[in-house]
Amino acid sequence: MPLARHNYKHLKSYKQGLYFYLCLFHNVCMESEILHLVLKHNWFEKIKSGQKRAEYRECKDYWNKKFEPIVRGEKNIWKYVVFHDGYTDKTLKFKLVSIKITNAANDLNLPRAWELRFI
Repeated sequence: MPLARHNYKHLKSYKQGLYFYLCLFHNVCMESEILHLVLKHNWFEKIKSGQKRAEYRECKDYWNKKFEPIVRGEKNIWKYVVFHDGYTDKTLKFKLVSIKITNAANDLNLPRAWELRFI
Protein backbone atom coordinates (compact mmCIF):
# COMPACT_ATOMS: atom_id res chain seq x y z
CA MET A 1 0.00 0.00 0.00
CA PRO A 2 1.46 3.39 -0.93
CA LEU A 3 2.35 5.75 1.89
CA ALA A 4 -0.15 8.37 0.59
CA ARG A 5 -3.08 6.06 1.39
CA HIS A 6 -2.20 5.83 5.10
CA ASN A 7 -4.08 8.13 7.42
CA TYR A 8 -2.11 10.83 9.24
CA LYS A 9 -2.48 9.17 12.65
CA HIS A 10 -0.65 6.09 11.38
CA LEU A 11 1.98 8.25 9.68
CA LYS A 12 2.59 10.12 12.93
CA SER A 13 3.02 6.81 14.75
CA TYR A 14 5.43 5.62 12.06
CA LYS A 15 7.52 8.79 12.40
CA GLN A 16 7.63 8.47 16.18
CA GLY A 17 8.76 4.85 15.87
CA LEU A 18 11.42 5.81 13.35
CA TYR A 19 12.59 8.64 15.61
CA PHE A 20 12.81 6.20 18.53
CA TYR A 21 14.99 3.77 16.58
CA LEU A 22 17.25 6.55 15.31
CA CYS A 23 17.76 7.81 18.87
CA LEU A 24 18.43 4.27 20.06
CA PHE A 25 21.00 3.75 17.29
CA HIS A 26 22.64 7.10 18.07
CA ASN A 27 22.90 6.27 21.78
CA VAL A 28 24.43 2.87 21.03
CA CYS A 29 27.01 4.48 18.76
CA MET A 30 27.78 7.24 21.24
CA GLU A 31 28.19 4.81 24.15
CA SER A 32 30.14 2.11 22.34
CA GLU A 33 33.12 2.77 24.61
CA ILE A 34 31.03 1.74 27.65
CA LEU A 35 30.55 -1.89 28.68
CA HIS A 36 27.28 -2.36 30.58
CA LEU A 37 27.07 -5.23 33.08
CA VAL A 38 24.07 -6.14 35.20
CA LEU A 39 24.87 -7.38 38.71
CA LYS A 40 22.94 -8.82 41.62
CA HIS A 41 22.41 -6.38 44.47
CA ASN A 42 25.00 -7.86 46.86
CA TRP A 43 27.83 -7.67 44.26
CA PHE A 44 26.77 -4.15 43.31
CA GLU A 45 27.01 -3.07 46.97
CA LYS A 46 30.48 -4.65 47.37
CA ILE A 47 31.74 -2.72 44.36
CA LYS A 48 30.11 0.47 45.64
CA SER A 49 31.77 0.10 49.06
CA GLY A 50 35.18 -0.63 47.49
CA GLN A 51 35.47 -4.21 48.77
CA LYS A 52 35.48 -5.59 45.23
CA ARG A 53 37.82 -4.19 42.53
CA ALA A 54 37.36 -6.85 39.84
CA GLU A 55 34.39 -8.48 38.14
CA TYR A 56 34.49 -12.05 36.87
CA ARG A 57 32.60 -13.68 34.02
CA GLU A 58 32.51 -17.36 33.13
CA CYS A 59 34.53 -18.51 30.10
CA LYS A 60 31.53 -19.31 27.90
CA ASP A 61 30.96 -18.67 24.18
CA TYR A 62 29.14 -15.36 24.78
CA TRP A 63 31.93 -13.77 26.84
CA ASN A 64 34.70 -15.40 24.77
CA LYS A 65 33.37 -13.75 21.60
CA LYS A 66 33.24 -10.37 23.36
CA PHE A 67 36.62 -10.47 25.11
CA GLU A 68 38.99 -12.60 22.99
CA PRO A 69 39.64 -9.87 20.35
CA ILE A 70 40.71 -7.54 23.18
CA VAL A 71 43.14 -10.08 24.62
CA ARG A 72 44.62 -10.71 21.15
CA GLY A 73 45.08 -6.94 20.77
CA GLU A 74 42.79 -6.63 17.75
CA LYS A 75 40.46 -4.08 19.30
CA ASN A 76 39.51 -2.53 22.58
CA ILE A 77 36.32 -0.57 22.26
CA TRP A 78 35.55 -0.25 25.97
CA LYS A 79 37.17 2.44 28.08
CA TYR A 80 34.60 2.34 30.88
CA VAL A 81 32.42 -0.22 32.59
CA VAL A 82 28.99 0.64 33.99
CA PHE A 83 27.54 -1.68 36.61
CA HIS A 84 23.77 -1.81 36.99
CA ASP A 85 22.09 -2.84 40.25
CA GLY A 86 19.83 -5.47 38.71
CA TYR A 87 17.45 -3.83 36.25
CA THR A 88 17.05 -0.64 38.28
CA ASP A 89 18.31 2.84 37.43
CA LYS A 90 21.16 2.63 39.99
CA THR A 91 24.55 2.54 38.24
CA LEU A 92 28.25 2.88 38.96
CA LYS A 93 30.76 3.94 36.31
CA PHE A 94 34.47 3.04 36.44
CA LYS A 95 37.48 3.23 34.14
CA LEU A 96 38.21 -0.22 32.70
CA VAL A 97 41.87 -1.11 33.30
CA SER A 98 42.21 -4.64 31.93
CA ILE A 99 40.38 -7.69 30.64
CA LYS A 100 42.13 -11.05 30.85
CA ILE A 101 41.63 -14.72 31.58
CA THR A 102 42.68 -15.72 35.07
CA ASN A 103 43.26 -19.04 36.82
CA ALA A 104 43.42 -17.39 40.25
CA ALA A 105 40.72 -17.72 42.89
CA ASN A 106 37.62 -15.74 41.94
CA ASP A 107 34.05 -14.98 43.03
CA LEU A 108 32.66 -17.69 40.74
CA ASN A 109 34.86 -20.45 42.23
CA LEU A 110 35.80 -21.52 38.72
CA PRO A 111 39.25 -22.74 37.66
CA ARG A 112 39.19 -20.28 34.71
CA ALA A 113 37.30 -17.01 34.32
CA TRP A 114 37.42 -13.62 32.60
CA GLU A 115 38.69 -10.93 34.96
CA LEU A 116 37.72 -7.30 34.42
CA ARG A 117 39.80 -4.86 36.49
CA PHE A 118 38.54 -1.32 37.06
CA ILE A 119 39.46 1.81 39.04
